[in-house]
This record gives sequence, structure tokens and C-alpha cells, in this order.
Amino acid sequence: MEYFTLSILLLSEILFIKGGQGGVSFFFVLALPLLLLWLFVSRRFLWSRLAATTYAFFGILSTYVIVGAFLYDRPTMLAQLVIYLISPLLFIQVGAYGKERLWGGCLYLALVVSVGLAIAQFSYSTFGMVGPAGLFQRIAESIYANQSDLGLENIYGRATGFFTNPNTLGLFGGVSFWIAVLLRDSLSRLRFAVLCLLAILCILFSMSRGSLVGFLASFLAYSLIEIMSGRLVLRGRFFVALGLVAITVGVVLFSGVLSVGQFDRFDELFALAQGGGVKSSENLGGRVQAWQSIVGRLNDYPFGTILPPQLVIDESPDNQFIYFLAQGGYVLFLFVVIYYAVALFFTRPTRSRSRSVLFSATIFAIINSLTMVVMNSFVFSLFWLLLGAAIARLRWRH
Repeated sequence: MEYFTLSILLLSEILFIKGGQGGVSFFFVLALPLLLLWLFVSRRFLWSRLAATTYAFFGILSTYVIVGAFLYDRPTMLAQLVIYLISPLLFIQVGAYGKERLWGGCLYLALVVSVGLAIAQFSYSTFGMVGPAGLFQRIAESIYANQSDLGLENIYGRATGFFTNPNTLGLFGGVSFWIAVLLRDSLSRLRFAVLCLLAILCILFSMSRGSLVGFLASFLAYSLIEIMSGRLVLRGRFFVALGLVAITVGVVLFSGVLSVGQFDRFDELFALAQGGGVKSSENLGGRVQAWQSIVGRLNDYPFGTILPPQLVIDESPDNQFIYFLAQGGYVLFLFVVIYYAVALFFTRPTRSRSRSVLFSATIFAIINSLTMVVMNSFVFSLFWLLLGAAIARLRWRH
């Protein structure tokens, strides 16, 4: 059941029932039955202070969905409950009560396949390599054809794996890395190294700057926690992870001399770090202008648009905080900020490695939320899986 649940989630962007405007994802249809099945099989419901806070947060988001659907007479908007309530609850259950060996194995397989697709797509779109027997070309063209069928823009020079957006691949890689770290004691050193390497490759091939910065910042936080707790030993699995991160930093630093693909995206990070401001990045500068425009329209919608902002003001900010600010005004914005603050407080550094991993993964999620509406992606359900697994480990140890 673990394999089926994770497979349907990870393939949610390419497995869909055709019809209407692009079709309906299989996961939308199966999420509620799967949640009920998991509740029936486990006959338990995860509970702790952090879990209760998380459920309350889901309730707040769901309230906006329900009010918006009935206030604007758009019952189809209730489908958002899958994103904000059903899927998160499902994967908290999977993380807490599923067999780590099974869902961890599924994640391992997904990383292998995703990196394989990413290599093929990146090699063909960046270097024009068709691969053995034209394999790279066929894979890349199949990915682009699927994106076109869904009415999405083809983004060349950046890999998407089996997702439809490069940033989703970066999000997948970042969360998967922290899941691997959580499971590291139950993994062989070789398997742990491969999992970490595959996760990092997802981030690099995606060229997602938000995922890269979030990953490096979260790993730095984790390292500092390990040092303060006295657990940091430069050997074994931590040394493997540290070495892979060092290689990642080297690749990013070296990317400045590469004049292929979209490696110049990383150059803008260095310009920002050197005090160049948002004007040093055309992409970020455009985003900030869009965010300012949305914030400026809050006078027209003091309580937010209630519905997803793109349906009311024709703008969809690629920033989770600005998105909720537009949808629910300052009230929903504060709830999101408070939730993340409480999550960081409950997972503050202690002698528990599970807390440290969840704390670091939360930092990754917060930073990634600055350039992506992460909670609207099904892939973010892996974060809820991590949360469920980490809380369950803490409860069992006590």
C-alpha cells in the first residue's frame, strides 16, 4: 500500500483522466479513499502538540476553501481540500504508521527514475545529445509533448524529471534529502550516499535557485545543530552527506564559467549576495514588482480574494506567503507565519536527531516558499510524510 500511495502522488502531474481543461489527476480522485483506507488499516491518528498545531493550520486553510466555494457559488473549488487537507493528512498517516522500508524504497526508486529522466532531458535540451539509439531525444520530446498537452510552457535548459515544472523537481530533491537523513540509521552507508546524491542531482538539474539556497541553508543549520549537540563526527554517513554538499557548492561556484544551458541563473545568486539588490536579477526583480502590485491591491480586498488570487485579480504570485496574503489578507498571512514559527519552536535543537532533521527541513520549506507556492504542489506532501515520521519516532522513543 505504501508503494501505491507514493507512486500515485509522485506521478500526479502526468497521470490524469483526460477531459475538461487538461484533465483531472488520478491522485485527486484517489486521495480521499486512500486516506480512509489508511485510517482504517492503522486504526490510529497521530497526536502531539506539533501535530495538533498542524491540524489546526489545515483547518484554517480548509475554512477559506469552503467559504470561498459557497460565497462565490463555485463548488468545484472544494477540490482544493485535497491539497490543503486530505493529502497532508494522508501522508502524515503514511509517515507515522507506514513501513519505512517500503515507502523509503519507493522514494529511492522514484529518485533513480527522476534523475534518469532529468539527465536525458538536460543532455538533449542543453547539449543536443540524442543519447544511445536516440533515447535522450525521445525522453525529452515525450516530456515536452506532455507539458504541451497540459497547456504548460516548455522550459528548456532545466530538467523537470517526471514532473511538469523544474521547481517541483528541486522541491522533490530537497525534501527527499531530509527524508534520507531521517532514515540514515536504517540505511547502509552506500544506500544513504546514493539517496543523498540523487536528491542533490534533482536540485542541480532543476536549476531551482530557491531549492538550492533552501537546501544549503538548511544543511548549514543542521550542521550547526550537530556541533552544538556534540553529535557531529566527521566520519560515516554525516561525512558522506557533507562531502556531497561540498561538491554541490563547488559545482555552483564553477557554474559561473559555464556558458551553456541556464547555469547563469546561479550567477544572479552571487550578484545578490554581493549586495547587487533585486535589480541584479531580472527574474527576481520582475517577481518583486508583481508582489508589490498584489500587495497594493489589498485595499480592494481587505480580507483577501478568498478564492485563489489568480481567479480574482488575474495574478498568481510564485511566493507562498504573498499568495496567502492575497487570498486571505493579513489574517491568513499571519496564520502561515505563526504556523512556521511554532513548527520551528517545537522542533528547536535538542538531543533528538529527529527534531533536528524536521527543524532543518522546515527551514528548507520556508526558504523555498519565497519563490514557489509549495503548498499548492502535491510533492509538498512528502514534507508532511517527513513530519509524520519524525513525530512518530519521537513519541515511540518516549
